[in-house]
Amino acid sequence: MLLKVTNKNLNNFEQVNDMKNESIKNNTTQNQDFLFEEINKLFSKIKICLHYKDADIYFDQLLAIQEMLGSLVFKYDIKILPSLRKFVRDCERLDDDDVRKWLFNELKSNQYSLK
Repeated sequence: MLLKVTNKNLNNFEQVNDMKNESIKNNTTQNQDFLFEEINKLFSKIKICLHYKDADIYFDQLLAIQEMLGSLVFKYDIKILPSLRKFVRDCERLDDDDVRKWLFNELKSNQYSLK
């Protein structure tokens, strides 16, 4: 299955990347809620893929979110929502194919939750 990069996907990815440039002081609950929603949207897109490699674009976007959140948590000691903290911990190695396979299988079987 070939994935088509749409303008909407790029816009969401750019929004997430723009948040990296925001002041650390502006780490609001609203921003965290936005990221939580984006993560869940990406999870939903991954679920409809036939093979984990078909979901690479979505895993790449998740990795960008994870890196940003990880930086906030570990570099700046910013408190984040427990669900986002779980995401940071569980998806720390999304650059690894084995982790992508694991998460893909967990999502497809409805076994993974951020709760």
